Amino acid sequence: MVEYLRALYNLFKDVPAHRGTYTEFSGSKIFPKKFCSIRWLENSDIAQRAIEILPDVILYVNSVKGDKKRRPSSSSFKIVAENITDPLLTAELEFLISLTSEVEPFLREYQTDDPMIPFLHTDITTVMKSVMSRFVRPDILSATPIMRIDLNDAKNILPVNKIDLGYGTRRALRNKNLVEKIPDSSILKFCRDCFASLKILASKLLEKSPAAYPMVKALTCFDPSIAANDNCRKLRIRKLLTTLEEHRHISSLLADQAEKQFHLICSESALQEELKAFSCHTQRVDQFWSHLFKRYTNTDAIQSVMEMVMIFFHGNSNVERGFSVNKECVVDNMKEETLIAQRLVYDGVMDHGKDIGNMDISKSLIHSYKNARSRLTEETKKREREDLENKVHKSKKRKLYLEKKELEFKIAKIKENATKEVEALTEEINSLNNTKL
Repeated sequence: MVEYLRALYNLFKDVPAHRGTYTEFSGSKIFPKKFCSIRWLENSDIAQRAIEILPDVILYVNSVKGDKKRRPSSSSFKIVAENITDPLLTAELEFLISLTSEVEPFLREYQTDDPMIPFLHTDITTVMKSVMSRFVRPDILSATPIMRIDLNDAKNILPVNKIDLGYGTRRALRNKNLVEKIPDSSILKFCRDCFASLKILASKLLEKSPAAYPMVKALTCFDPSIAANDNCRKLRIRKLLTTLEEHRHISSLLADQAEKQFHLICSESALQEELKAFSCHTQRVDQFWSHLFKRYTNTDAIQSVMEMVMIFFHGNSNVERGFSVNKECVVDNMKEETLIAQRLVYDGVMDHGKDIGNMDISKSLIHSYKNARSRLTEETKKREREDLENKVHKSKKRKLYLEKKELEFKIAKIKENATKEVEALTEEINSLNNTKL
């Protein structure tokens, strides 16, 4: 699929002749989308587009095959022409959509700067269970902790004909069978390939999953739905505080106070409905707990713990997004300080929800604007002084280097002369030794 989707896009990318010929024979102006094997958030749309234009692609390839002038000579065309002859191509694309749909909701939800660490363990475990439920026996899945399931044990795996391929994949197989009979051996091989893909995905999730760390599970104590459950709350807040105290992030006294304060607040019957009604889609979890703690006195300990754990990262989307923003800002010969200033402005606008019209224009901001010219002049003079100091420093460094070289040359000359004198004296001694008395 990676090879086919990549070739399908490259076949028409920046080649107006291919696009024109494709439109001429198929009558369609819909082209494939750009494919990247690591962009899981976009792969389902790309595969869906590939299914949508597949009849047009087949018509285009068959039309230009016999035309030497119009037939592309690129490797992309050869790959596309070879793959469209596969009777299971549509089923393969449907399975790719089914596979990516398992992780897309999770990835989309965690493309945010809001603190999501309290929900990470629950959500990633849900994804893993969803993937494993397609090929792992239900009794094993329900009786064994998700992180302890051995995917290499055949006893835990469903038979190949019982693996859940997805409705779209099964529909594609049925429709293709109505047109032409697909051999059972081909379908069996396809099912085995699907099983291998599911197993690899599940294995990679188990290997790289943050759910493997007890700390991540302990952090779910700040998930309001779990905080409403007495047993879960007590076990997980204790595990969290124990871990922080053992690693000297908090003192033992602070841990004792935080645990008592947390249980005291969450055990209030008036807050149970509020905890259960919380939704991370409408409110940030850190703001929810901050507002809650402010209603009570003596909550400093648990509030400091909450603020500490809420900064734990739940992904690198914010960092990667920053690279994209920097790429848009950077121009030729831009100074580092200019980029930093632009990012400060950008981050300030983003913090106000992109609503520039309702931003608070404070006095300090006005003064900063008025003094911009004077600061620029001062910064220019500072740079000139620094450049002058650097030139003086380089000049002194060059002078010292030349003096050092001159001294080294004198040492070499002295050594050479001394060697010659030693050789002359040695010859004189040898001549005296050879003189007969």
